[in-house]
Amino acid sequence: MTVERLQTSVFLTRLRVENYRSIGYCDVHLGPLTVLAGPNAAGKSNFLDALRFVRDAVRTSPARALESRGGLDEVLHRDAVGRRAHSFRIHMEVGAHDGLARFDAAYTVEIGAMHGDSSLPVVHKDELLIDGAPVGEPSAPNLAGDEPVFGDDFLLPARVHRANHEVRALVRSLGRMRFYEFLTPVLRDVDDTSRSASGQMLGERGSRLARVLTQLSKQYPWAKEALDGYLSTMIDNAVAVDGVEVSEASLAYVAGRFLRADGHEARVDRRSLSEGTLRLTAVLAALFQPLVLEGDIPLLGIEEPEISLHPRCSVPSTTPSWLPPATHRWS
Repeated sequence: MTVERLQTSVFLTRLRVENYRSIGYCDVHLGPLTVLAGPNAAGKSNFLDALRFVRDAVRTSPARALESRGGLDEVLHRDAVGRRAHSFRIHMEVGAHDGLARFDAAYTVEIGAMHGDSSLPVVHKDELLIDGAPVGEPSAPNLAGDEPVFGDDFLLPARVHRANHEVRALVRSLGRMRFYEFLTPVLRDVDDTSRSASGQMLGERGSRLARVLTQLSKQYPWAKEALDGYLSTMIDNAVAVDGVEVSEASLAYVAGRFLRADGHEARVDRRSLSEGTLRLTAVLAALFQPLVLEGDIPLLGIEEPEISLHPRCSVPSTTPSWLPPATHRWS
């Protein structure tokens, strides 16, 4: 497995979201790097959660994905006067690879309430196109019927993936999307998980940070050097943040290295590292982690408030809010 796998096309090219949480409607075309910037309650977190919902619903079921979000009522958009939408819709367009050739896929899922029951969710639309051709039997629920359309039922991609190698590749890629929202206590904590292949993947709240840093040092020293270079550029006197493993106890933790006034390095304990240093390290580790370098994480979303990073990490005023330009409308 080599870093040559990085030379692949963009996985997610478009995301359209309607009536999902605070988002009334948005239609975004994405590139290799897309930056969402805006005030609080603009919908940035919910944009990422719409993608996360698709991942969770395909990996488990729409019912379980809704349950983890407080139910359908918590997910449906409300307008300025409090009127709740009847359903929400998520449409995504992706470019994927099944190991033989690249293909384009478009997936749309719409979930709403059954008539006469505002709390029971049903699938209104569940449609998958591969290179423009429909795959499987799209859901066409009888909304007037007495039986719920789904409880723990699978969505269409999960139902047909075993019979179609392209859908199988799509489902695998959807399941490997990662969404990060770091918690400082998790980043600072001692990692007592066992050393295994899973240690190469950074947890979505920041667990296994020390393991990932150690793995980078051993397997991709050039990436660890680049990570440390960004740290030293952004944080005064910083040299590196490393993972330290205690083999006999199967423990790992992070430690910093900083330059003292006399030019020598001083080691800084994890408990003394600033929140900004820890969170910046986590952002960089998410981007440089081995499974990203190897192409096993097709899409990575990071939610990180600017004020939680070191002041010198602030986004300059000349940086556009979207890279590359996107077509979007928020309501």
